[in-house]
Amino acid sequence: MTIHPTGIHAPTGAGLDPDAQVMDTVLLPGYVLSTIGVCEDTRHRLALAADLPGWLLTSPESMVPSERYLRLWELVEHETQDPAIAVRTALEYTPGQLGIIDYLLLTAPTLGAGLALTDRFMDACSTNREFRAVADADPDGVTTVYTGLARGEGRGSELAMHTGLCGMIVKMRTATGQYVVPVDVRLRQRAPACRAELTALTELFGTPRIDFGAATNRVTFRNADLALPLLRADPVLNRILVQQAEMTAPPRITTWSDRLQQELASMLIDGAVTIDAVARRLLTGRRTLQRRLAEEGTSWRCELEKARRQQVLDQPLGLTQAERARRIGYSDPRSLRRAQQRWTDVS
Repeated sequence: MTIHPTGIHAPTGAGLDPDAQVMDTVLLPGYVLSTIGVCEDTRHRLALAADLPGWLLTSPESMVPSERYLRLWELVEHETQDPAIAVRTALEYTPGQLGIIDYLLLTAPTLGAGLALTDRFMDACSTNREFRAVADADPDGVTTVYTGLARGEGRGSELAMHTGLCGMIVKMRTATGQYVVPVDVRLRQRAPACRAELTALTELFGTPRIDFGAATNRVTFRNADLALPLLRADPVLNRILVQQAEMTAPPRITTWSDRLQQELASMLIDGAVTIDAVARRLLTGRRTLQRRLAEEGTSWRCELEKARRQQVLDQPLGLTQAERARRIGYSDPRSLRRAQQRWTDVS
């Protein structure tokens, strides 16, 4: 990877694994639902329609399939009947709401250095978002930010890009305290048929120089703007965040079975559990939970057995077999012994 004079990475040309599932942090759909100005019942209905259950939206470390995030945008535009809704949500954006990817930029020494870290660690926010910032060798030149989606077409992808690009501008202005304006903006989408959408984009970018129908989404800035110091620059904290980002395991999508195991880990401590009780904790119904588990190639019985086995391994020493059995919901020690024999046979 080539480092340009401003410290910003050039594109590597590496492609996405065609078999890899692309995903986004759940903070993205959570942010959208919290800023579109609809009531709680409508937010709940939109989330369910996009296959974003309540338990998922309240798990900030979770990742979701990108197709659900794009589908949510289509549903939101249809619900609000506002073609400029994605731009308006960007105006409500407070840097820091997307977690570490925001703080890496905010604590960097300059805007250019912050964009370099965004380039480097974008996967912490999305494996579907392509982000590359390429600078001229001339300090008086420009830097072009190329961004887009690895997968996803249609209106949902356009709206997602509106919020992504406009949110980037809002973050840059907040981080520097300066009204940073791009030199040039080029978007893949066709020119908006709705004047309100074009007006919203023009006002947020601060320039009428927006070309539509481009080969890629690209926004160009003066290198002088990217040399601006950041108001919250903190070299010590920034180094800590970089180290944390480097050590963090690649993100993975949080599944229904993942969440089920989390609930069972706490519920089994009190003894027997039922599928209906767990389904209520997951804000869903028995049949929906069974269907979701089947889609993941597992079942309630398999997941319960898995959780019980882990509980036995985690139990403190000194318990009698009867106490061990009772703690994880078995009726008597013999049932636990039979289960332990099954686990041994499987192993």
